[in-house]
Formats: sequence, C-alpha cells, structure tokens
Amino acid sequence: MSGDRIFAGLCTSFLAGIAAGILIASLSRPIFHPFLATPFLCLVLLAEIRHSRTGRINTIQAAAIFALTGVFCSLANHSSPDLSSSLTNKAAAAFRSIIDTIPWPSETSGPLVKALLTGDRSGLGKDLVDIFRRSGASHILALSGLHLGIIYLILSKALSILGRFKASFIARYILILAISAFYTIMTGASPSLVRAFLFILIRETGIILSRPLRPIRILLTAITVQLAISPSVILSAGFQLSYLAMAGIILLHPRLLALWPEEDVHGGRKSFPEKIWNAASLSISCQAFTAPLAWFRFRSFPPYFLITNLFALPLTSIVITLSVASISLTATGLCPPLLVTVTDKAVSTLIFILRVISDM
Repeated sequence: MSGDRIFAGLCTSFLAGIAAGILIASLSRPIFHPFLATPFLCLVLLAEIRHSRTGRINTIQAAAIFALTGVFCSLANHSSPDLSSSLTNKAAAAFRSIIDTIPWPSETSGPLVKALLTGDRSGLGKDLVDIFRRSGASHILALSGLHLGIIYLILSKALSILGRFKASFIARYILILAISAFYTIMTGASPSLVRAFLFILIRETGIILSRPLRPIRILLTAITVQLAISPSVILSAGFQLSYLAMAGIILLHPRLLALWPEEDVHGGRKSFPEKIWNAASLSISCQAFTAPLAWFRFRSFPPYFLITNLFALPLTSIVITLSVASISLTATGLCPPLLVTVTDKAVSTLIFILRVISDM
C-alpha cells in the first residue's frame, strides 16, 4: 500500500500544481502565459539535471517536481484542443441518419436512442426531459463514461470470438481502442467520455503488457494524463463529477460489498438479494462522493436516486445494447423487425418506470 500512497501523493501534487497554474493564469493576461510558464519549466529541468547527477530523489522532491510540472502545463496549455474533424463530423451525421431511418413503433424511441448514443437531445420533448430530471436520471441523458463503458463491454463480448491467441489479443486491443477513441471524438469528447477512454486505454494496455494496474492507479494515471493534456478541464463539472463517481466506486464500493454476510453458495453464484445489494451499494458509492459537489454547484439532490438507479441503469444497458445491435444490422440491411420491436419495448419500459418515479 505504501506504493499506492506515494503514487497518490505525486498525482495530488500535480493536481495542486494544475490548480495553482490556473489561478496564476486567471490573474494575468494570456499573452504573458508563455513567459510565466518558462521559469517553472526551468525549475523542472534543473531538478531533473540534479537528479541525474546524484541518482537520488526523495518523495518531497518528487512531489515538488510534479507540482511544478502541473503549473507549467496549466500556463502552457490555456486552451483545450479541438478534437473535431470533418471525418468524425460526417460519421456522427451518418450515425444519426441511420437511427432516423429505423422504423421505430414509438415516436419517442428514435430521439431517445439518438440522445443515448450520440448526445443529440434536439428531438426529445420537454415532457420527456422533465421526466428524466424529476426522477433523478438526467445523468443517463448526458453522454458520459457510463455510455462508453457499456459500449466497451459490448465490444469486449463481441471480440471474444477472436479466441485467446496472442495475435487475437493484439487485434482485440487495437479494435477496442480504435473504436472507443473514434466514438469519443465523434460524440464531442466531453470530459467524462475522455476519462472513460483513458480508463479503457490504461486498463487494456496493462492487460496486453501482462501488467494489470490496480483500479486506484488507473484513476490517478487517467486524471494526471487528462489534466496534462487539457488543464482547464479541471473547472468542468462533468470532469469533477466523473472522477468523484469513479473514486466512490473504487474506494467505497468494495467496503460496502464487504458488509454483505458471506454465504456458502453452490457454484459461487450470487443470490438475488446479494445482486440487489451490489447494485444498491454501487449507486450509494457514487452518490456519496458526487452529491456534495452536485448540491454545491446545482443546488439539487435526487431523493429517489437509489430506486432510479436500481431500475434505470440495468434497463439503460439493455437499451444501449439492443440499439447498437439494431443500428449495426440496419447499416448492413439485415436488421430483423423483431429486434427493432424489442428495442422499442425496452425504451418504452425505461420511460414508463422513470415516469412512475417522477410522479412519486
């Protein structure tokens, strides 16, 4: 655990440096940012030269280097990179058009599927948006790491047919990262989507190198890389809530799971009540870490978040999985009407449940 504490301390120092750099940048004109960044870069280089000569560095010195690097990154990168391109914009438009061509039995299914997979909510009526808001399910409509995570699971399952050979592992690695990266950029590369992609990248790289990382190290590495690329994203509510939710899952969720009494179940299968507790504890873990910030920034707290997440999240996973299958088969001209009908029923069920919760 000492290694994890040191790793966390260095990442925290970098985070503090990012915050300090943003504060310095806010107090000065943009034209001076490169000049203000130069001294911090010089200090980092001097520290590295000293380290290379002595071959020794203690934790405090390493933390100072990380903090100085964070300040430099903030001042040197005062604008986020534009990840959009004509290719991804055309792909997004084509993706939306395929959804529009599917003969959905219900008029709300197409717009909701489009919102869940592309982030385009222009087709959603005000009443439907209000249902999601009042039921505490607005986070489902906002394209986030949840959606990319579901797509990642779909890809992992679909590509498992490649087998367990070395070449198949490499092919799986390339395809998952390429599709995940393209989807992230195509849908706007929001902070939470970028966070999810970095999690996938770091996790899959660790697996392919036979050096899997602990979840806490994946989180710390991802936040460091994302802030190094775009320091100003630290001010985004989506970025803050996304990482807080993951911190809750990594730090609190295992402890809540441990509260469930151990049972000697044949075959190692979990009982239905235990599965409910797993889902409930996951929701509680996320809410415990994100609720204070959500209240501070938006003055809102979903009173029925537990009921909403217990029903809505599994259904959302089903809807996204069925929708991806429907869209993929429609693009090839092979989509059976039965699949569209089942997808439509899943969407209608999700809306019905959220409407009941919103009226409570």
